[in-house]
Amino acid sequence: MLPKSRIATALTAVSLSLLPGGASHARPIAYADATTLMADYSRTTADLSLYHAPRFDRSYGGGWHRYRQDDDGHALEREFRFLRVNQLAHRWNLPRAQANAFVWASLGEARGSEFRGGRGAGNVGFQVDYETLRVYTMLKSDLWHTAAYTHRMDVAQIGLAPYAHRYGGWATWLVGQIDQSAGALERETGKALLLRFFNETTWIEAGVDDAGKPRANLMINF
Repeated sequence: MLPKSRIATALTAVSLSLLPGGASHARPIAYADATTLMADYSRTTADLSLYHAPRFDRSYGGGWHRYRQDDDGHALEREFRFLRVNQLAHRWNLPRAQANAFVWASLGEARGSEFRGGRGAGNVGFQVDYETLRVYTMLKSDLWHTAAYTHRMDVAQIGLAPYAHRYGGWATWLVGQIDQSAGALERETGKALLLRFFNETTWIEAGVDDAGKPRANLMINF
């Protein structure tokens, strides 16, 4: 008789095969025994992280995050190096749709223009998403805390697919995004329009924000 963990992993794999590309969106856990490289670049932020998932609902890893904002010639820069645990809190497998809720927590070091040297930093966050073959929605919030400040980034996305994609092939999405930072020089809200391509192992996203600046995302599963 198969262990419960293997049964859960098998059921997850089946559900992902029924929902093409479900494992390939920018999520901190793709599937069991996978290693995920994630990178993100925009006018104000840059991220690079690497996670390994020994099981389908949890991954471990670390990364680097930088935030930069300019206000009337005054530049603010914050940088974090961290170790993180990601947890799939719940997954809803619906007829021709899937929804996920992820949470995570990090510990690390903060550096930046507000103080010299490094200081201890903590982080918590969550992501919820819902996807069909033609519609994708996502909401994510990331909170960083140090003795000097608290910094939060919120992101909301909605995507539309011009065609219903099939498992094993490339999918195409047009994605609109709104993001907001709090705890920086001033509350900043940005918008972006992105073109997304993905298959079961690779996720590529590129576009421009409302200031005409480029932004891009990459995720690769090994």
